[in-house]
Amino acid sequence: MKYFLYARKSTEDEEKQVLSLSSQAEKARELFPDLELIELPPESASAFKPDNRPIFKEMLKWLDAGEAHGIVAWHPDRLSRNELDAAAVTYRIRTGVIRDLKFGSYTFDNSPEGMMMLQMTMSQSQYFSSKLSKDVKRGNEKKLQLGWKTGWAPTGYLNTPELNK
Repeated sequence: MKYFLYARKSTEDEEKQVLSLSSQAEKARELFPDLELIELPPESASAFKPDNRPIFKEMLKWLDAGEAHGIVAWHPDRLSRNELDAAAVTYRIRTGVIRDLKFGSYTFDNSPEGMMMLQMTMSQSQYFSSKLSKDVKRGNEKKLQLGWKTGWAPTGYLNTPELNK
């Protein structure tokens, strides 16, 4: 059985999370040396909103076409942080398009209980993203109320939080 190796980082910024993509792929090859892996180009895009990841979208089309029947990823949150993408994955499992999922940091069992746990894990990932966004906005509002600047200093300036006024 063939598996797609899907690696994703959450930002398009070239400098951020630069080691994340290579370490996800390396660990997958290390953990699953006997699997036939079709390595996809790494994706640098947020999964918070649906229809934001062209490689993920193509992977689903290739799965539908029978080019592979499994996915290897670091964690379910690499596949989905929104309800629609989670449903796209779980529906394909229920209909047999996806026969197996392998994760470096999560164990999936293709059973009713395993599906429930997968759905809960992806739902938790969506909740975490939503909550983090809300918390960051609240923190930035408080900084502005205190007269502080938000974010990092522009290139060429120092980041000195104690002087961030």
